[in-house]
Amino acid sequence: MKKLWVLAVMALVLTACQESLEERCEREAKEFTAKRCPMVLDQNTTMDSLTFDRQTHTLHYYYKLTGAADRGDLLEKTDAAGTLKSALKNNTETRIYKDNKYRFTYTFRSEKDPNKIWMEVTFTDKDYQSAKAPPAGGAFAYITQAACWCRPSARRRSLRVSPPSC
Repeated sequence: MKKLWVLAVMALVLTACQESLEERCEREAKEFTAKRCPMVLDQNTTMDSLTFDRQTHTLHYYYKLTGAADRGDLLEKTDAAGTLKSALKNNTETRIYKDNKYRFTYTFRSEKDPNKIWMEVTFTDKDYQSAKAPPAGGAFAYITQAACWCRPSARRRSLRVSPPSC
């Protein structure tokens, strides 16, 4: 009887200590930002932060573009959205979040004018759960590696791209 009591208490303690997926994601995003951000990805790209919105189940990655990359046309020319989508599809570390249909948003801001958003793209489960994409690469390979830190379409992506200043 004493063993049964100890097992019951242990089971209660262990189940009480588990956090929900939302709590885990929120905690990991905060820890990642505190420990690793700002993270210089290359000479023109810095990851500023990662946040999690519980209401929309969205992981939001914020980047700052500097120097030669601080222009809007560059992201379109290099198909940054396609590269991010491909990397998200192939990333196994975000699987738990993808299995639970979380959203992933990437925002690229200007260093010269922090209010200027060069690109913002959101991927939903319809974007990343389709056929396997080819491996990510190209100019934004560093961004995609940093963007795919945690575990969790061209058709439905929402892009806001501003034209470059003259």
